[in-house]
Amino acid sequence: MSVMTLQNPDTAKSLLERAQITFDWKCEVDAKYGLDSIDRTLPPELPKSISGPEDVTYLESYFKTMYLLQKKSIRQFSDIVSSALRSPTGQDELIEKFGGNTTIKDIYFDGCNELNDISKEYKLLMKEAKKLRKIR
Repeated sequence: MSVMTLQNPDTAKSLLERAQITFDWKCEVDAKYGLDSIDRTLPPELPKSISGPEDVTYLESYFKTMYLLQKKSIRQFSDIVSSALRSPTGQDELIEKFGGNTTIKDIYFDGCNELNDISKEYKLLMKEAKKLRKIR
């Protein structure tokens, strides 16, 4: 029978800190683009510490949930821009919302880039959480 132990407790602590920073970043970007995925689906809470394999499993699940929520934010943002493009006044309203000195194309690409960067970070965090395990 194999016993699972944490490979590196310092890495675990760093991962929790990065998880909180990424969550705050996600909330900030969602608010900036008028997205409400966090409000509708509350993510699971982060553990305060990681002391064993069950915490690592929970953390992996947390990152997967947040990754899926981020994909939902990307779809929602795309829908917002698409409906603005279909509306006679929607484009102007969206441009005005973002300060007026921009284009729909810039809003779309900036938003997609920011949202995809967060998605990539959650994917990276998922991989790093898996590295916390060591089977011996």
